[in-house]
Amino acid sequence: MPDLHTPDEFRERLYSRKHTLHQLRMKLQQLSSAERAEALLGVFTDQRPPNAALGDQEIAGRLLITLRPGCPRPLDDVLRSTASTWNVSVEQLPHYLGDVFGRDEVIAAATRLASDYPAESREARALGTVRWWLTGKS
Repeated sequence: MPDLHTPDEFRERLYSRKHTLHQLRMKLQQLSSAERAEALLGVFTDQRPPNAALGDQEIAGRLLITLRPGCPRPLDDVLRSTASTWNVSVEQLPHYLGDVFGRDEVIAAATRLASDYPAESREARALGTVRWWLTGKS
């Protein structure tokens, strides 16, 4: 199997469902920390069928928590880009963001950004769920 060179190639490997978690982790370690974050966060922003997205996001979330790559993107960008596609049952994403940016900072950003969307929108509900995962409160 050829060496991994880009975050997109990593995501294609993850989506193929042909690799174990350990194999995927080893592939990720061939990338820089910033590329690891890009590869894994991309799983939460890609437009995928909901049934496929849940499993893929679970794997990416486990790898985010295990590897804790530094995030080269601003927090607001990550929250905005994942709000419409993140499966809210994948708790690892908010916990990863809390570890990298600080729990209180993530809660404040999610609260502030939620007001940019209609209250019943998928994005506002997702941002509220980020807060819930980090505080246990709506």
